[in-house]
This record gives sequence, C-alpha cells and structure tokens, in this order.
Amino acid sequence: MKLLFHEKILAAATLLFVGFVFIFNTVRAPTLNVVSGSMSPATPYLININTADIEELDTLEGIGEKTAEAIISYRNKNGAFKTVNELCEVSGIGASTLDKIKEYIKV
Repeated sequence: MKLLFHEKILAAATLLFVGFVFIFNTVRAPTLNVVSGSMSPATPYLININTADIEELDTLEGIGEKTAEAIISYRNKNGAFKTVNELCEVSGIGASTLDKIKEYIKV
C-alpha cells in the first residue's frame, strides 16, 4: 500500500506530536508552589538531607532559611543523618514538619 504525500506528512506530524508529549511528561523541572514557595508533590526527585545546601532545603514546606542553616549545622557537628527521623533532633523541626516533608527527602 502506497501512502500519498499528505498521508506521509500527517503520519510524521503525529509521530512528532506523540514524541513531544512523551518527553514533556517524563522530563519535567520541579514545580514551585506559588502560594507557599515550597516544592509541590510533582517534584521528580528527593532532596538528600546529607548533601543539600540551604537553597535546596529552603524549598521544603516548613523549612525556612534559619531551619536550613540549623540542619546543616547539625549535620556538620554530628555527621551525616542516618535516618530521616533524625531530623527531629534539629532545633525547629518537630513531628508535624517532618510529616510534611518526609516524602520529599532522603538520607
């Protein structure tokens, strides 16, 4: 079966469109929640609390600049976090804050 020129163009355009949709849905930048300034659940990666800098930690809901500095200070003084729950040892982080961010962080 031989395709006409316009059928070939339509088939090529369809393949390009499907390819762009696939790429757009699999490779996305983190989205910023405009209201709270925090990373949304669409964040495609976890923040490593043992290597994150102030700017990365500050993107987490309930973690401001001072708390981010406290995390880094605790990490420098006590070594790497062994568990995510150890964050509760940092001044300014309680169980409710940990519950908000635990799905977005890793050790």
